[in-house]
Amino acid sequence: MTENAPRRLAELTGGMGQKLEEIKGKPVTVIALNFEVRPVHKLDPKSGAQLEELEDKEVCIITCEGDARYYTFSTPLITKLTEVNAEDLPAIAVFDIKDISGGRRVWTIS
Repeated sequence: MTENAPRRLAELTGGMGQKLEEIKGKPVTVIALNFEVRPVHKLDPKSGAQLEELEDKEVCIITCEGDARYYTFSTPLITKLTEVNAEDLPAIAVFDIKDISGGRRVWTIS
């Protein structure tokens, strides 16, 4: 008699998946976009170090073909993704990072 492998807890709790960086620069077929607010640790504004205090932050969970899930906390990217109508999915996308003035970086979609 063979035992079934236990399920991953993330499957049972609706885990967010992997960081969007995992598919940076690769074409993917996006089948769903879900927007949530989750508690995350605040970051020190000067050092960027993680603090004990929590804050609510919007996250977008991007489901791709094959049910692979990726997430982003990038506010500008989330703002762009909210413009997509669910009826228009699936759609092919390439997520990339672009350097902008002031040493900042932003996510782009092509």
